[in-house]
Amino acid sequence: KTLAHLKHVMASHRTSQGLHETIGCLLSKMSYFMQKDSREAFLCIAADNMRAYSNSWIVALHGCQCFAIVYARMPTSPLAPSLVDGIPEIISSMDTFPEHRGVQLEACAALSALCINAPLNKAKVQQLGGIDRIKSAFDLFHPNPNEDICVTTKIRACTALISLAVDPIVLSEIRAKGIITELIYLLEEHSDTPVKLRIVIQELLKVASDGEDLGQSLILRETSGEEETCHCIRANLRVITSPDFTPNRIPSVRSSVLRAMRRFPLSASVHQDGCKLLACVFSIAFDSDSIPQEEILPEVLETIVLSLAEHKNIAATAAAACSALQNFCVMLSQSDSCDSPGLNNLLSKSSSEVVSTIAIYHQDKDNLEQLTGALRAVCAMREGLALSFETDGTINLLIAAMNASPDYVQLQRQCIGILGQFFFVSQRTMEFANDAIVTLIVRFIEKEVDKDDAADAIDIAINIILIITNKGFQGVMLLFRNERLVESVVSCMFKYPNSSSVQCAGTDILSNVSLDNYIRADVCQKGGTSRIIYALQQLKDDPQVACKAYSALANLVSGAEVEILLAPDAPAPAVMVNAMTANPQNLTVQIGGAYSLWALSARGDAFKQEIVNVGGAEVIAAAMTRFVASKQMQARGFVVIWSLAVPKALKARMGQCAIQPVVNGLAAHMPSEKICEEALGCLKCLSTIAVNKELLEDAGAVDAIYCCMWLHSNNAIVCKAALAALCNISVNVETNEVTEITTEDLDAIVFAMRAHPTSKAVQESAIILLRNFTFSTNNVQMLEQNQFIVPLVQSAMSHFNDHFQGRAEDLLRVLPAIH
Repeated sequence: KTLAHLKHVMASHRTSQGLHETIGCLLSKMSYFMQKDSREAFLCIAADNMRAYSNSWIVALHGCQCFAIVYARMPTSPLAPSLVDGIPEIISSMDTFPEHRGVQLEACAALSALCINAPLNKAKVQQLGGIDRIKSAFDLFHPNPNEDICVTTKIRACTALISLAVDPIVLSEIRAKGIITELIYLLEEHSDTPVKLRIVIQELLKVASDGEDLGQSLILRETSGEEETCHCIRANLRVITSPDFTPNRIPSVRSSVLRAMRRFPLSASVHQDGCKLLACVFSIAFDSDSIPQEEILPEVLETIVLSLAEHKNIAATAAAACSALQNFCVMLSQSDSCDSPGLNNLLSKSSSEVVSTIAIYHQDKDNLEQLTGALRAVCAMREGLALSFETDGTINLLIAAMNASPDYVQLQRQCIGILGQFFFVSQRTMEFANDAIVTLIVRFIEKEVDKDDAADAIDIAINIILIITNKGFQGVMLLFRNERLVESVVSCMFKYPNSSSVQCAGTDILSNVSLDNYIRADVCQKGGTSRIIYALQQLKDDPQVACKAYSALANLVSGAEVEILLAPDAPAPAVMVNAMTANPQNLTVQIGGAYSLWALSARGDAFKQEIVNVGGAEVIAAAMTRFVASKQMQARGFVVIWSLAVPKALKARMGQCAIQPVVNGLAAHMPSEKICEEALGCLKCLSTIAVNKELLEDAGAVDAIYCCMWLHSNNAIVCKAALAALCNISVNVETNEVTEITTEDLDAIVFAMRAHPTSKAVQESAIILLRNFTFSTNNVQMLEQNQFIVPLVQSAMSHFNDHFQGRAEDLLRVLPAIH
C-alpha cells in the first residue's frame, strides 16, 4: 500500500527534485525490510526514480543502494531471477557522477549483487561498458588512498569484478583491459595496501588464475596462426556448451569464427572446428538479438557453403559443415528473415553442394545422417529447391542410401523427409515413382509406425503415397502391386487416430485404390472401412476429415460387411449423421454426408431404418433448408430422401420432415432439368400414402409440379416424372377424394401430350392422370370443354397400338359428348 502511495506521489509531482530525493532516501531505508512479494514493485519504483532524476547524485546513490541491498538479501540459488533490470540506470549513474565516491561505491555493490548469480546480467554489464566504469571507480583519485571510503570503494569494485570474472568471456575482457596486470603490480609494489583490499584483490587474482588458460584462449586474434586459431575455436566451443553461456554473446562469437574461417580458407582443421562452433551457435540462437541480421545472413551462409565446397572430400569437415548448414536453416526458419531474397542463390548453391557431397559418401551411413539432414533443412527454406532432384540424381542416391542402411532410423527418416519435399512440389512424380520407392515407403511405415517419436515421418510417408494415388490409374496400379500397402495405411490410421493429416491421407488412399468391388471388399477385410468410420467418429468436428471420410465411405460401403457398418462402438449410420450435425454450417460436409448416406441406404431397408432412427432424415432436411441456394445440396438431398422414403414404414416420418424442404428446393432450382427429375421422383415416392398427400398440397407441391411441366415441356423425362407424381397426389384412396383441376392445369397436361406424341411413358402417365380426374364431376365438366383430349388419347392408342390397360377406353367413355 505504501509503495502504491509513493508511486502516485511521484507521478503527481514529477518536477519536484527535492521530493524525489526524499523518496530515494526513504526507499533505501525501506530496502532492508522489503518482503519477497513486494521486491519487484519496490525496485520498479527505485528504477523509475533514478530515470526521472538522473542528474541528482542523491537519487543515484540511494537508488544503487536499493538494488544492492535487495539483491544481496535474495536467495543465493544460481537460478534466482532478475526481478527488475536496473543495470542501465546503475551504469548511467556511474557515468554521470564519475568523481562521486558514494555513488561509485554503491553502484559497484549493486552490480556485484546483480551479477553474482545471474549469467545474463554479467553479459549485460559487459555490453553496456560496465567493466570500464568499475575500473574507473577503482582508479578514482584520492589524496589519501588509505582513507576508509577510498578503500571501501576499491573493495566494492574488486567484488564486482569477482562476480563478473566467473564468466570466461568477461574475464577475457578484464584481462584484455589490463586490470589483472595492474592489480598484480599493486600488490607487488605497494606493500602498504590495506589488508582488506589486499585480500579481495588476491581473491580476484585467484579467480583469474583458475580461468587463465581458458580465458586467454577465447580471443580470436587477427595475428594468430592456424594452430592457435584452432585452439581458440575449440576453447570457445567448450565455453558455448557450458551451462553459464548466455545467448547474447552469440553475435561476437559468430563474427569472430567467421573471420577466422575466411582467414584460413584452405585449412580443413579451422573449417571443421569453425563449423562445429557455428552449429552450436545456431542451435541455441532463439531471439532476435542472437539471430544474424538480414544484411549479414548471406555472408554467414556463403562462408558455410564455401567451407563445404572446399573441404567436401574430408569426411569430418563435410559433416561439420552440413551440421552448421542444417542448424543455420532451422534457426533462420524461425526468424522474420527467412524469406530474404538475397539468400535464394546461396540456398540453391547449398543444395547442389550437399547433393554432390552425398554422392561422395552415399555408402557412409554416419556421415549421411548429417548430409541428408542439411539437404532437408535447406530444401525446407525454399520449396522449389527440391525440383532440382528431377535432374541431379538425388532420388536414386536417397533410394540407395535407404536400401544400404535399412536399420539406421535417423537416416531413414531424413531420406523420407527429403522424398516428401520432392513429391510435394514436383509435377513429374510418376517419372520417379516406382516399385522400389513404394517398397521403401511401406517398409519404413511398418518399422516406424509403432514408435512414439515417428509421427512427423509417418505423416510424410503416408502423404507421399497419397500423392501417387492422386496421379490416376497409373499411380493406383503401382501402389496396388504392393500387397502390404493397405495394411500399412490402416496401421498408420490406427496408430495416429487424432492426426487430421494422417487420417485424411489414409482415407483418400483407401478410397482411391478401391476401383472395383473386389478391391473394396479387400480394403474392408483388412480394416480400411472400419478405420475410416472410426476417423469420422473421432474427428467429426474437423470438416476436412469429415469430407474425405464421406467421399471414401460413399465408395466403400457397398463392399463392406454388415457387421462392420453396424459395429456397436461405431455404427456407420450414427457416425455419419453425427458428423453432419457437428458441422451444420459447412456446405461441403453436408453435401458429402448426404451422398454417403444415400450410398449406405442403398444397402437395404435395414440401413434405411437405422438412418431414420438416428435422425438422418431431419439432418438432411435441415441441410436442404439451410443451403436452399446450393443446387448440389438439393440434388444430394433429393436422392437420399427418395431412397429413405421407399420403405412404406418410413414414408410418414419422411413426409413430416422432408416434403417442405423438397418443394422449396425444387422451386429454387426449377430451371435445372436434372434437379426437376430428382425432385419429382422424390415427391412421387412420398406421395404414395394418404397422410402425405395433404402435406404435399399444403406445401405447394402441386403448383410446383405443373410449373416444372410448363418450364420443361420439351423434356420427356421431366414431363413423365411430373405426370407420375401428379397421378399419386391427385387421388386419396382413403378419403375417396380427387384433386380439383383448373384450366391451367389441364392445359399443362395437354401441352405435354402434344409435345411428346412418341413417348409412351408420357402418354401413359397423362392418360392415367386424366382418368383419375374423371372421378370428380367438376373435373369431367372441365375435361369435356377441352377439344384436344379425345384426339390426343385416340392418337396415343393408335400410335402405340395399346389401350393402356383399358384406362384409355375408360377415359373416352366418360367423355360421351366429345366422343
